Amino acid sequence: MKITSFTALSTVASLLVSLPALAEEGHLHSDIEISVEGNQMVVDNDELIDLETGRIIIEGEFGGEGVPFETDDPGFLVEAGAFNPGDSLWYTAHNSLTVWDEATESFVAPANLEQLRIVGDFNDPVIVTSTGIFANNSVTVDFADATGEVHRHVEYILETETGADPAPGAYRLEMSVFGFTPNFSVYHMSENFYIVFNNGLEEEVYEELVEHLTGVAHDDDHEGEDDHDHDDEDDHDDEDDHDHDDEDDHDDEDDHDDEDHSEE
Repeated sequence: MKITSFTALSTVASLLVSLPALAEEGHLHSDIEISVEGNQMVVDNDELIDLETGRIIIEGEFGGEGVPFETDDPGFLVEAGAFNPGDSLWYTAHNSLTVWDEATESFVAPANLEQLRIVGDFNDPVIVTSTGIFANNSVTVDFADATGEVHRHVEYILETETGADPAPGAYRLEMSVFGFTPNFSVYHMSENFYIVFNNGLEEEVYEELVEHLTGVAHDDDHEGEDDHDHDDEDDHDDEDDHDHDDEDDHDDEDDHDDEDHSEE
């Protein structure tokens, strides 16, 4: 095939257009999935439960979008119809920022004065330090659209009070969510949950920690899909067996016809 200058330019343009999509393939989008039962807010991410406290754990990773010590995951998602248009979703940060300590097998105050800055669109940043919450701890996430849906991501920025780079580790943030109607009726606060962020740990090390905290291996989430695939294969095998039986029955009919012609 003859390569023209137009063909080459078109190929380069196509590659440039696809680069952003390719860059995002390695970044796993995630949300805090929220529903409303009566006037009670409920967090539905119940795949991982902390064995010690019974609280939900949601995973996060700093640097997943290519910016060290930052991420906008998990976001906040209220499905359409759960809220009325104009209702507002809020979150509250609780207690302090902690980091996993392998020696004591517990979450402790960060040794290097690490803190977490949470930046949204409607309020000043919330700063969760190793000793508590600086400024407001309850802020607006977003307002429900015409369908009653809220889907908003905030920025989680890990930093230190001294300006040095944060140390690698698994950092834990404690949160809850609640809401208001336009006339300030309250959607009651959810139970507290954790976000455990991976900052610079090997993926295998982080996954082993999550398994230690929850008793759930990382691959367990996919077992149901695998079982479904195996069931489909079994069903296909049954269909093949049925087809073979039909062929055998057809052969028997042919043999019977041959016998009839022999008698004639």
